[in-house]
Amino acid sequence: MSGRDQLSLWRAALLVLAPLALRLGVWRELRRSPFFDVLFIDARIYHEMAEQMAAGTLVANTPYWQPPFYPMLLSLIYRVTGPNPDVARGVGIVLGTLACVLVFLIARRFFGPRAGWVAWGIVSLSGPMMFFDLQLLNVTLGITLALGCLWLWSGGESLTTGRALPSSAVAGGAAHRVKAAVDKEGPSVPSEVSRQVAAGLLGGLAAITIGNMLLFVGAIVVWTLFRRVNRTALYWSALAAFVVAALLPPAVISLQNQRLSGEWIGISYNSGINYWIGNNPEYDRTVEVRPGRTWIAWTDEPRREGRTGFRAQSDYFFEKSASWFAADPGRGARLQLRKLGLFLRGDEIMRNQEIYPFRDDSRILRLLLWSRGIAIPFGLLFPLAAAATISLWFERRRFSSRWRILPFLVLLYSLSVVAFFVTARYRLPVVPLLAILAGGGVTFWIERFVRGPWGSLVAPSIVGLLCLFFCARGTPHAAADFNSDAYYDLGVHLQSYGDFDGARLRYEQALERNPQNHEAMNNLAGLAMRGGDLATAGRNLRGVLLAFPDDVRARYNLGLVYLDEGKPYDAGWQLHRVLQARPDHPKAKAKLAQAEAMSRQLEATWAVQSEDAIVATLQGAFRANPTNGFLHQRLRSMLVERGRDAEVAEVDRLFAAARENEPEG
Repeated sequence: MSGRDQLSLWRAALLVLAPLALRLGVWRELRRSPFFDVLFIDARIYHEMAEQMAAGTLVANTPYWQPPFYPMLLSLIYRVTGPNPDVARGVGIVLGTLACVLVFLIARRFFGPRAGWVAWGIVSLSGPMMFFDLQLLNVTLGITLALGCLWLWSGGESLTTGRALPSSAVAGGAAHRVKAAVDKEGPSVPSEVSRQVAAGLLGGLAAITIGNMLLFVGAIVVWTLFRRVNRTALYWSALAAFVVAALLPPAVISLQNQRLSGEWIGISYNSGINYWIGNNPEYDRTVEVRPGRTWIAWTDEPRREGRTGFRAQSDYFFEKSASWFAADPGRGARLQLRKLGLFLRGDEIMRNQEIYPFRDDSRILRLLLWSRGIAIPFGLLFPLAAAATISLWFERRRFSSRWRILPFLVLLYSLSVVAFFVTARYRLPVVPLLAILAGGGVTFWIERFVRGPWGSLVAPSIVGLLCLFFCARGTPHAAADFNSDAYYDLGVHLQSYGDFDGARLRYEQALERNPQNHEAMNNLAGLAMRGGDLATAGRNLRGVLLAFPDDVRARYNLGLVYLDEGKPYDAGWQLHRVLQARPDHPKAKAKLAQAEAMSRQLEATWAVQSEDAIVATLQGAFRANPTNGFLHQRLRSMLVERGRDAEVAEVDRLFAAARENEPEG
């Protein structure tokens, strides 16, 4: 083996082993964090879906709520290894490493070897990419598929340069003559079409992994159509192969959705509510809401308005946002500009969980992920890529113009994120593209710095500095602690393993950070009931019902607490309301009968003093709580039995007024 071959082997090993080792190192360090093993929201949903698919217990009777390819792939892995989240994390590390290699290959193809190494170094050292590679989320798979699509597509000469099919390849002849003609003049029909089929399939799979990756594929098609190339028969064949292959995976999912629902939904039907979350007058509040009571109330809103179809439910939220834009277009436009600013701001915006607190458990992340004045890495990467784009745009002779698709892809994908709402995970797919641009820019700048002239560096430098200032403007300091929802999820995780004391501590910590975390309130109440702490249970259940009066389960549990406390009138009213909402509740009727029996026992005790003592006691209790319908009925029945009609009318009036002016929570 020659020295050159050995060098190539070492470089290939470095390409793979360096990002792999870094990701394995972060994994090893983060295992010390109690939060790391918690599957937050989407990660838990994907894991459970994959587990059920692997076991064959998932009943597909509704269309897909989210793009389904990631849990599908995960289920295939679980069939072999069992449903182990660590296996999924290992797969994420492999995919993340492959993404780094693909970035190198694309940058080298567009700008040369030096650019490839620069771009590879940026993504290999990207703290956010390392972090999300270890999460059971669709983003790493989506990025890797999209990069594979771009790499295969960009290697097709007919679509990117318009080179025609060599005549010797068409005419046939000896194999060595055909190969020589192809090497000299261009690709053959089978190889070119096959390449574009593979590229299209990867793009289509990316689209059913991350929904707006469909725009990524569309951008490639549009850019290809508007290129000034020689539109040969091979060009049209390759383009048709790419388009058909790219549409195949979304078409299969859409047909499945149509079969299950009778509606044409596309890839998933969660786009409507996601759009409304990011386009409403309370953006800051809605973008922080997670699955729970508020989320359930939102998703149930279309049904309450008579919109029962899955497509109709999604369209309902699009229409709701459109109505708000029409009513207040100025505020709507300002919100879009604000979201654009958030997208370009350097820090990593959380979605369900903070990223920065994990730095405390990882020395690698502590070096590569931080936000203090300037946020690393995005706060530097975007200015670098913007300056690189300015430099490269006017360098027509140095590089093939096919690289110009990169700014187009970045722009279109970025706008698709801004159109909904901005988080670190949703922004992450532009990072490899920006890294490739930065690699090309660094290559150009080094050559200019060595050979001159330096004048061409002035404009890019100004653009880069302006973008650096813009990305740093308003950047908050990195969060030092996890948010309330993360502590709640950790509590759920511990409770699922039977660690009730640990779960109780985490729920209390969640409420310390957000006293309005009603999910933590509810679970803490359940643990308090289990431990006999009725005061804590009642306090938290009343807090839940104050915000969610229609929560039947919390109301039923509060009724049980009142029964255990010996408060039959409070218990009876809660249980009566449960039966109003759920006449078929399996246990509420029996518990209501128990409350009635307990109230009769109390009244019998008061009757020992005198008949009037019963009425007087109930009247006093009713004045203290005139919204209590159970107490109202007990008192009213007694007054009717005694012929005290004037007092009956007064009690009815007080009850009606109290219920109208101060509805119980």
